[in-house]
Amino acid sequence: MRKRKSLAQKRWRQKKHNSQIRSENTEDGNLRSPFNNKMQKCRAVRKLKRNLPTSPTKRAATIAAFLKNANSPTVKLLQNCKIIPSPEEKESATLQLSVLCDIKESVSKLKLKRCDKAREAMDFLTASFSGENVKKSRAKSSLAKKLGLPIRRISKGYKVRTKILHSESSSFTYTKRKTRSDALSDDTRKRVYDFWCLGENSHPTGNKNDVKRVRIGPKQYSSHVVHILEKTQTEIYADFISKNPEIRISQRLFEACKPYYIRPARQKDRVTCCGRYHLEMKYVFKACMSFRKTYVTDPVIYHDMYEISNQTLCPSNSDGLHNKSCLDRTCLDCGVQKLHLHPEELRTDDASPDVSWECFDYVNIKSKRGETKKLMLVKKVTKPAELFQYMIKLLEKFPMHNMGAQWQVQQLRNLVQNLPQNHCVTIHDFSENYRCSERNEIQSNYFQKTEVSIHVTILHRHAILELDGLESTTEKPEIVTEHFYVIYPDEKHDQHFTHYCQKLISDYLKSISYEVKTMHEFCDGCAAQYKSRHCFGDLSDSLSEFCYQKLISNFFETSHAKGPPDAAGGFLKNQADLAVIRGTCIIQDAKGLYLFAKEKLETPKDSTNVRRRIFEYVEEIPREKARLYKPLTGIRSVHQLVSVISGENYIRPLSCYNCEDCIEGNSEQCDLSNSLGNATLIYFTKEGSDNDTSDPENETSESQILSNLITKDCIFAVLCDDNVNDYYVMKASSKSVVLQKDDMDRWGAAYRRGTQVIRGHYFEKSPETPLKYKLIKRKPAIVPSQSVLYIICESGDILDKLYLLD
Repeated sequence: MRKRKSLAQKRWRQKKHNSQIRSENTEDGNLRSPFNNKMQKCRAVRKLKRNLPTSPTKRAATIAAFLKNANSPTVKLLQNCKIIPSPEEKESATLQLSVLCDIKESVSKLKLKRCDKAREAMDFLTASFSGENVKKSRAKSSLAKKLGLPIRRISKGYKVRTKILHSESSSFTYTKRKTRSDALSDDTRKRVYDFWCLGENSHPTGNKNDVKRVRIGPKQYSSHVVHILEKTQTEIYADFISKNPEIRISQRLFEACKPYYIRPARQKDRVTCCGRYHLEMKYVFKACMSFRKTYVTDPVIYHDMYEISNQTLCPSNSDGLHNKSCLDRTCLDCGVQKLHLHPEELRTDDASPDVSWECFDYVNIKSKRGETKKLMLVKKVTKPAELFQYMIKLLEKFPMHNMGAQWQVQQLRNLVQNLPQNHCVTIHDFSENYRCSERNEIQSNYFQKTEVSIHVTILHRHAILELDGLESTTEKPEIVTEHFYVIYPDEKHDQHFTHYCQKLISDYLKSISYEVKTMHEFCDGCAAQYKSRHCFGDLSDSLSEFCYQKLISNFFETSHAKGPPDAAGGFLKNQADLAVIRGTCIIQDAKGLYLFAKEKLETPKDSTNVRRRIFEYVEEIPREKARLYKPLTGIRSVHQLVSVISGENYIRPLSCYNCEDCIEGNSEQCDLSNSLGNATLIYFTKEGSDNDTSDPENETSESQILSNLITKDCIFAVLCDDNVNDYYVMKASSKSVVLQKDDMDRWGAAYRRGTQVIRGHYFEKSPETPLKYKLIKRKPAIVPSQSVLYIICESGDILDKLYLLD
């Protein structure tokens, strides 16, 4: 009896288990195997084959007759698992095939016609079936084959569809749908919509990433650049009512018709660390074009400041670059004189209209330390001539500044993408000091916060198999990005600090067995930290200490060095503040910040592009060693320094990583020297040293060294073959250059191609006063670089009349 009961229980449990498996298979839609092992499944398949007819035709007819039984649980399970189609799926497939055939028939008729209506209909058809689903499933090629169309037609349809959904009309359609249809007419809604978009009420943020995106339909979206309100919504409503008294609308309904991409101003909408040249040029250019539209008949309107800048330059070469002489304004075929100004724009009389415009100027302000000068945005009201003359003055230097700003960033990208083996790239920058705070802070601590210095370095190198888990080869390079932080309690940011950070990076690369033959550095142009004669000389003398064969320092253009180091420093400070607010950490000094970062932030998340973060804490920076060197002329215009272990140093106006020789550090063999400038050999001498530290075999003559120091507006004396005068005084209009073709100046002096010369204007000695000289502007002169005797004055603002004393 007990045995019979146990058998019954066993059969009941097996039946319950089978029913549970069937229910799981039905719910999940996946056919799970009910067999305990492969042998059971093999025996079941053999048994099925033995019971089926032996003839293939009869066997297929038997299985088809079985699958036609729609009430069978087995057939329903196969349909749920997508092994056989259900009746609904068969109907849907037939419908899809019919629609596809109709579309193909329409396409085959329309594509042979050449009228405008046929083209519009064709664009409508391709836009209707070229959506996101086709793009995600990567079925563009298959769809093109089935419809008999080229793939580019499908791509054009996708572009047309995107253009329609991202246009201004789609944005208005979204706003129109938000209001009630019986409340306002379409004309009134459009007037309200346009009033919100007026320049006096809202303006774009200026950031290309500020884009608002809304859903206007199933898997359809509209996007628009974000605008910021310049007034409150109540003030805008009051202005609308005063200007449109015939329209009766409540404020709530008026605000409901506001475009979705317009929002109130917020604190984070402030744009900081802008470049003065670009911002000032933008303000002045806008004022000039506004005046030209108002007061000049048939005016020539330029769309942006880059277009008017290109108007003053010669056409670019095959590489898309302008000649260096054009950017330096030493070319005789171009310049700001090519810019035509209307007589109305040059008026200074009292009858001419007053113009309001803005520019940056130094203003005396009172502070705790007394009266000081500060560069601020100043609003001026002047005559048109002063405005347009100021724009001409800005255009003198703007092309070179704009070229340097864009070119240096582009060269950094080129170098990282084509980094050779045994090379390394570092991007240095100081982050804004971190101000230590507490979760519950007393009043005295609020006004006296401890500040911590943070130096951030973005390091790009080739992957190492033992450290990174993958190996970088010449055929398949793998570039690894690391963030290197140096935390220091002192607030003094000088060349000793940056030298110590470079030494720590060199030690780190040695510790991971990464051999560096050439180090490429990118940083801003701060004179106290990276770009000065002392920094250059220190780098040249530190190659043996860092164990580099070459050290190439590249400098971003002024006010254009914002990049990854700022984001990395902001990440560290943001995470530290969040940890303090949450109460998970107490950070009161530099040591506390270092311990927190070492514990919590050293290993980044998988979603980031950073392989690891390295944190170093420095208690004290050694500043005993004097790192002082003799002056070097024109150092602010240098954007690349190449230091070689042999002691040679080359400086260039701009960096170049477009040719293989420049990537290897051989900048003197650059193919783009006409556009980027030539590399100049220099040597650094320590202060207090009477002997030059350069190699005597490579020592240049005194005249050659002097010619390398000549810059624009520099006044110098040149040797002359004259019985009356021992020398002539000359003002340089350019630095020393090598002639690319035979040339002759206005004084009749001829020079052959390949001669190193200096262009400028002579000074004429006054017959009444022997110590008085006057600049001869009408006749440009060319002199050999070797004829320079000595430099009299280095100044960018020289008057036409100059007194020189013996």
